[in-house]
Amino acid sequence: MATRTDNNNPQSGWGMNLEFECAVKPVVTAAPNKWMATRTGRSYNLKGKRFAEWGAVAQNAENAGANLQCCSLDGKTAKRKVHGEGGPACNRDAAGTQHDGGMTWITAYNACKDGGMRLCTDAEVFSEVGGYSGCGFDDKRVWTSTPWSEVLPAARKGAATTGGLGCPSGYKQEGGLGADKSGCGLESCGARYGDQAKNENACRDHCEAHSECKSFSYAPENGDKNHQGKRVCTIYKSTDFNQMWYGKKNGQLEYMQIACVKN
Repeated sequence: MATRTDNNNPQSGWGMNLEFECAVKPVVTAAPNKWMATRTGRSYNLKGKRFAEWGAVAQNAENAGANLQCCSLDGKTAKRKVHGEGGPACNRDAAGTQHDGGMTWITAYNACKDGGMRLCTDAEVFSEVGGYSGCGFDDKRVWTSTPWSEVLPAARKGAATTGGLGCPSGYKQEGGLGADKSGCGLESCGARYGDQAKNENACRDHCEAHSECKSFSYAPENGDKNHQGKRVCTIYKSTDFNQMWYGKKNGQLEYMQIACVKN
């Protein structure tokens, strides 16, 4: 069967064979849903405190209400200055237009696509893959490729639970809030309150740096009833979370800790 392609445009996506079949790549002209998820570029400030605007928020895709952040196709890196360098490159599309104050979803989608990248998913933004990449967007909302209907309640702004989407990128949540296992894991009990306990992402990074680590539990401030006023990051070489552990909030016992296992 012979096939004809457009050699002058290898990305045209169409071909024709002797049976006159034609395959055309779909052209995205609008968001997959009217309401798309936006999220702050990072979840925490440098002191480990959540930003006031933390959590995903629904944004009308037709409104210029969020900013540009693009992920590499493999999702390992992200950037906010896709078309140029310096401050003027923030929220700039491929045509060089500056979208001060934000852009629409389709404009952001095309800006990423034209730069050989893609919009990050909500989970990727939550993992802070684009953190510290400039434009002042760490505490400002950026567009994601995730429809609002697909964002879990625990990941939305105002959610009372810790853990955002459950666990940082590369890990899955084991059990519900409060899942725990006995002991202090791979480290001494007193070594669990340092910088690695700043937030879930820092705890994930601490686990990644230890060759034997296969899982971790993270308790936000007051999330461990025996260690009030502290955040606790415990890393483990096994994955069997087989008990529950309370935190204490406003004097009341509450499940707050989260358990995460490597994918």
